Amino acid sequence: RGFLRERLDPPDRSWVPTVTDVLGEDAVTEVEREGTQGTERGVETTLPMIMTPTYLAWLMDSCRIAGVAFRWTTVQSLDLLVTGAYNTAPPEAVIICGGIRGGELLGGDDEITPVRGQVIVFANGSDDEDGDGGEDGGPVLTDWYVDDDDPENMTYVFPRVDDIVVGGIAEVGNGNEDPDAETAEAILARAEALVPALKELPILGHGAGLRPSRSSLRIEQVDTDEVSIPVIAAYGHGGAGVTLSWGTAERVAEMVEQL
Repeated sequence: RGFLRERLDPPDRSWVPTVTDVLGEDAVTEVEREGTQGTERGVETTLPMIMTPTYLAWLMDSCRIAGVAFRWTTVQSLDLLVTGAYNTAPPEAVIICGGIRGGELLGGDDEITPVRGQVIVFANGSDDEDGDGGEDGGPVLTDWYVDDDDPENMTYVFPRVDDIVVGGIAEVGNGNEDPDAETAEAILARAEALVPALKELPILGHGAGLRPSRSSLRIEQVDTDEVSIPVIAAYGHGGAGVTLSWGTAERVAEMVEQL
């Protein structure tokens, strides 16, 4: 359950019908009853939230059950890949999901842009010897908060089981992957004003990273003496990679069949 602050007039609530459709009739009733309701400053709603490490482990297990084979190696060249130099059979198609460096296998990509993000990670409980978190030893914070109508000063607080991810920024074109102290102070000030309970919680660490932004999927092909193999570059989702991943996967699968 969480709170989305609205600054725009009128606010953008186009996402509400889609969310209730996906959650199903039972969930729609729950949302209508206590989940999605207007407030003076925004919307309170109940939405799914992913614990990313747990989710990725589940996703890989699901793929393995479906027959997917995972291999870890450094691919230096698509030409070598399609000719079997990496001890694999020549593929029927290649999908590149390489993030900010995804275009390097295609000779570079002038359209991909880094969008820098930075976060602070808090413990979701006390770090003293007697501290046991919130009520009954559970997390101190359970509700999330988002204020991103102002893209230059977005603020989000995402409690997970053991920690809380707090951000953030979206600096287009900034390729610095190191946390910045001044940015951290600004994030901390905004987040503590939004969620005062953060002031009582210990900071576990700081992180920064680059979101890969691109206007669209990129389609190329690798030509050898014998075959032409389509290449779909499915990178460039900005900060919405997890959110868009299932839809992107469905679209890529359709494109592979068409190609």
